[in-house]
Amino acid sequence: MNDFQAREAAEKGRQAAEETMRGVEQNYSVAFDNIRDLNVKLIDAMQANVDAVCALARDIATVKTPSDLLAVWMNHAQKQFDIATKQANDMTALGQKFVTESTAPMTRCLQQAFTQGTT
Repeated sequence: MNDFQAREAAEKGRQAAEETMRGVEQNYSVAFDNIRDLNVKLIDAMQANVDAVCALARDIATVKTPSDLLAVWMNHAQKQFDIATKQANDMTALGQKFVTESTAPMTRCLQQAFTQGTT
């Protein structure tokens, strides 16, 4: 290997390293955004659950008969089931988005590095 080839190989290596670092930076940026979105969703879910428990306590405080209590309890159970289902679907979708978006920059960077390495 002559001096020119060595410099060319070193330059390709430097470029690949820079692109890898850009990919890592993009990956962290996307991951940070996704973690922020997850935190907001978790806080929203917690708030919805707290609101539902407070509403249940208020409704229980106003019942006059055991059958009213049963109706309040059943209504709460149905609402909580619906809320839990929606929250699970939201978290699943967010998790899938998180994985897809978090791995995309690194995958793209690695593909470019392998493509450049073979040329």
